[in-house]
Amino acid sequence: MNKRKLEEMDLRAAFPEMPQDCHDALLRAARSAGTEETKMKHFTVKTVLLTALLVIFTTTAAVAATEALGWTDFFSQYYGTQVPAAAQRIMKEEWNRHHFSLGPVSYDVQELYCDGHIAMASTVIKMEDGGKALLLGEGFEPSDALGANGENGAALAGQLGLSPSATWLDAAKELKLPLYRVRAILEVPEALSDGVETEDPLYNDDGSLTYFSLCEMNGTAYGEKIACQLFLRLAEIDLETGDEQNVSASRETLEIFLEAPGGQFDRKYEDISFGGFQLDTVHMEWMPAGLYLFSTFTAQDGVTQDQAYETLYRVDWVDENGVSFPRGLSLTESLDTGAWPAVTLKQMISVDAIPEHMSIRVPDGQLFAIK
Repeated sequence: MNKRKLEEMDLRAAFPEMPQDCHDALLRAARSAGTEETKMKHFTVKTVLLTALLVIFTTTAAVAATEALGWTDFFSQYYGTQVPAAAQRIMKEEWNRHHFSLGPVSYDVQELYCDGHIAMASTVIKMEDGGKALLLGEGFEPSDALGANGENGAALAGQLGLSPSATWLDAAKELKLPLYRVRAILEVPEALSDGVETEDPLYNDDGSLTYFSLCEMNGTAYGEKIACQLFLRLAEIDLETGDEQNVSASRETLEIFLEAPGGQFDRKYEDISFGGFQLDTVHMEWMPAGLYLFSTFTAQDGVTQDQAYETLYRVDWVDENGVSFPRGLSLTESLDTGAWPAVTLKQMISVDAIPEHMSIRVPDGQLFAIK
């Protein structure tokens, strides 16, 4: 199967301006080649979660200071996308909560979700005894300055009461706190993985860290539950050298309920064509996390695969008023060209049910009704 993910996007343009009463956030995206412990694939998510580790030291007006940030806060604040109500309820079910620890650090899984297309986990990381420490997400360097990213970095430094030029090592020494590198990532069985994994930590007001992990899946999962693993890693940072020491890691088994489609829709088309492509079929699957869309096209003679990427990635799903639906939680689109000239475009939108009226808007602005 030949797939290619979305091209990189402009990070600045992707982030909406935060409300005045919210703290400025420092966002950097995680892209990791993995370690010998994790055996993870290279990160290829082409969204604002790109290039380097995301670190946010923030809280929002909608979240109490003592409440850890979750997926709902993450998507609504930084992507303008809502987590559908059904998914919110499922993520927070009591059976999705688990407690683990490595050394002095606790890892509390607070949200889990899996529907065969995506699997998601959020884990709150903090000191087991309630003490204070500085926590680094995987990929962030102790020698980096707190204010390396302008105003966002200055806001982070302000939270710690330090100069933006101070490094994490400086901060730990000044505050007389230990410095740890932490990680908590979800791993799905390799046979079910689509090869794209995203991780991202957000800092809470109480100094704890919520570690987010999302795995793209290939849609072949079946059964009541999926046996996944949560990879945990902890390393203390030597404050003199910046090197890791006392490294520990573990893999904890997590059985996640597999959600089934709440509705499906299929239709064939013969009269929709644009940019050298004929739309043949649309298959929709509504899951608690949103609506998955699989559109199959046939490329006309002379059209290249490069043109397929350039044209079909610009197909947009809109409502009866021509307004784009919110992007889906997977944050990616993919194009399967393995059966060329037939190609399948996979997309996702965030909705609570299959909309009664949907259209696609193609690159030249035309609208074609789908339902």
